[in-house]
Amino acid sequence: MATAPPSHTCKVRTVVFDLASAGDNEQRHGVARVVAAVEGKDVGVLVNNAGATYPCAAYFHEVGGDVWEDVVRVNVEAATRITRAVVPLMVAKGRGAVVNVGSGSSVVVPAFPLYAVYAATKAYVDQFSRSLSVEYKQYGVDVQCQIPLYVATKMSPVKGDSPFIPSPEEYAKAALRCIGYEARCVPYWRHSVQWFFASLVRAAALNQWRLQIGIRKRNEMKALLREKVCS
Repeated sequence: MATAPPSHTCKVRTVVFDLASAGDNEQRHGVARVVAAVEGKDVGVLVNNAGATYPCAAYFHEVGGDVWEDVVRVNVEAATRITRAVVPLMVAKGRGAVVNVGSGSSVVVPAFPLYAVYAATKAYVDQFSRSLSVEYKQYGVDVQCQIPLYVATKMSPVKGDSPFIPSPEEYAKAALRCIGYEARCVPYWRHSVQWFFASLVRAAALNQWRLQIGIRKRNEMKALLREKVCS
């Protein structure tokens, strides 16, 4: 006779704060609230999934200070501080996993023009993750950087259906299967195919291709803004 599986009680603690808070004090206070919320808890997995980028493609000198500073605060400072707060809890338990979400903009292509600060922050995430992986493997803590290309989210500049652009749900399933393996991985297999073909192209050609894409998107946005002003 089949028996019902044991029931499990799950409690969710929600901590809301702005990762792009202007100033160190606000961000430090928010991270302290996260630490307080997980104090005494068995934290098994940390996923640093929050990210910020430009609202549209732009040359670096066109990007406002508030924009690129927010990108650095969210992608670099917040991820680093939250990881620093949670890793000691995992070390004490002798187990855990940290998943940092990187980007193909920092590793798949040699350059990502007109999104320079964003790509640079994701290069930091990649190196940060792989270095921590070496440091903490001995303590039973796996640290991994997952490399997505385009995913159909609000943050993605690419719209429309494509076999190479998964839904968030489809990508999340692939990402979960990769936790605990390589320090750097590409969870979605079609993205791996794209990376392979990109590796066959000369860097100069890829750079020119990415530059033209960036310029086109920049010009499209400028034209759209002009239309709104004139309408």
